Amino acid sequence: MVVSRRWGWFLIGFALWNLWVWATFVWNVYPQHHFDAFFIVHALIGGATTALGFAVGSVGVRIVRA
Repeated sequence: MVVSRRWGWFLIGFALWNLWVWATFVWNVYPQHHFDAFFIVHALIGGATTALGFAVGSVGVRIVRA
């Protein structure tokens, strides 16, 4: 399957956006919640989403480099 470089850049941008959103979330929420249930649940969700974002970003990098 042939995918355009535009889609590759989109996937890279999506991965960076995802990383920025969750990093900002942790930066803003951690001082008030430290390690209560709210923070732990959202940290798990953020970790899973960031892992998927990393996978999508790596696919985007492979598309752009091809």
